[in-house]
Amino acid sequence: MTETTLRDPRLHAPRYTCHKVVQALKIHSTEPFKGDDLEARISIAFEEDGFGPLEVPDDGKAWQAGGYWVRYTDGYESYSPAQAFEEGYTPLLPVPTDRARRQLVVLVLEDQAQRRNVLEAILGSHVDLRFAQDVNDAKTQMQAWRPDLYLIDHDLGGHSFVASGPGTGWEFLQHVVATADVPPRVIIHSLNPDGALSMRTVCPQAVCIPFPILQRGLDAMRRANVGQLLAATLWAWSDPACPSWQEPGAVASKDAVMEFSDQV
Repeated sequence: MTETTLRDPRLHAPRYTCHKVVQALKIHSTEPFKGDDLEARISIAFEEDGFGPLEVPDDGKAWQAGGYWVRYTDGYESYSPAQAFEEGYTPLLPVPTDRARRQLVVLVLEDQAQRRNVLEAILGSHVDLRFAQDVNDAKTQMQAWRPDLYLIDHDLGGHSFVASGPGTGWEFLQHVVATADVPPRVIIHSLNPDGALSMRTVCPQAVCIPFPILQRGLDAMRRANVGQLLAATLWAWSDPACPSWQEPGAVASKDAVMEFSDQV
């Protein structure tokens, strides 16, 4: 009889990444008290200015100063230690100030109609999407609309896993970097690892999020009925410091990318 060796959960349990959107405030102080119903409660004061205290039931959660009060989209409220929260979440940054009264302009370079349709369905009501199917069209759209954010594929013209060169997203990103007024915010959504790496060489601050992962994250927000936050979320995800994308945004091997694509 073969003896089964059990693995240590802390070493070998599956890892997950987070696409959730939450509300959160850092806790300044807590004070226990009895409510009018004589139930034990806790009053929480926050570090951020402009917020009043919050009363929560004393239900055993270890509310502590320095940690975070967290509210999820279904209304559930919980406590999170500071390190765990700050490593798992990044603030949804405001969109650029010159777009404060109008939609974020996002230029998408993508030759596959199915992908363009997915982005239009998820983002079309929340950002000003401009689509281009080839490099020349993308250059024209860029000049006309001065995008705030770029979503760029590498392989164009119906080709897959091609080398970087003329007619690819790599060529367009070179143009963006050379002509943009400010350092561009770029999400590379290609499934071509070599192509994505060459694009990162052109634009080191670009973030790599393979399209299936990008689609899944955006669609999860739509299903959670927080579509109004999609523009700010997309802007935050284009920040290379965004911890939520450090692992899924990493460029994997070609075999790993193909295996993942088959599973999505």
